[in-house]
Amino acid sequence: MRLFFLLFTGIIAIFPLYSYDSNVNDIIEKHESDIINNYSREGGHWNTLFSGNVGHSFLGNNNYIVGFDIAKMYVPYGGMRYNIHTFGLDYQHLNNENDSQSIVRINYAYFRYIFYYGAGIGVSGFYNISNKDIGIAPKIGGSMFLGITMINYYYRYNIVLNNVNNSYHETVFSISINIQIK
Repeated sequence: MRLFFLLFTGIIAIFPLYSYDSNVNDIIEKHESDIINNYSREGGHWNTLFSGNVGHSFLGNNNYIVGFDIAKMYVPYGGMRYNIHTFGLDYQHLNNENDSQSIVRINYAYFRYIFYYGAGIGVSGFYNISNKDIGIAPKIGGSMFLGITMINYYYRYNIVLNNVNNSYHETVFSISINIQIK
């Protein structure tokens, strides 16, 4: 329950509580071609992406991660720069020196891109099923967005809240396959 509370509090603190929808006066002032293309001279448009990802953490020899993400991508008018907010659910299986662990994570990340390359920060709440550790993991990293495929590389430090001596760091490399949702 603590993990859910910490994650919910973090999400509420990160996301703005105002709407991005334009009002009726903005629609009246738009040119007809802008309305059809869902563009605005002042802003841009939002896309929703669903992706499945698979990755490897360089913490141990057999440390694999699989998961699903839902991302909101904001593309300003022109499309050279864009932002992506990502929510995800991951399962991580770790084998280290005769010790097998299973970890479930709920993730949030914010990345800013210029053309294909991006950098960002994020945070995840995790629960280690094997030894009942609960914690948070801030992360920082880079990404390359190639339309349907995304290549991610990031560093995260796992802070175990119920046993600080079990805290550890890891570097993760993952590949995501994206599907746009209309």
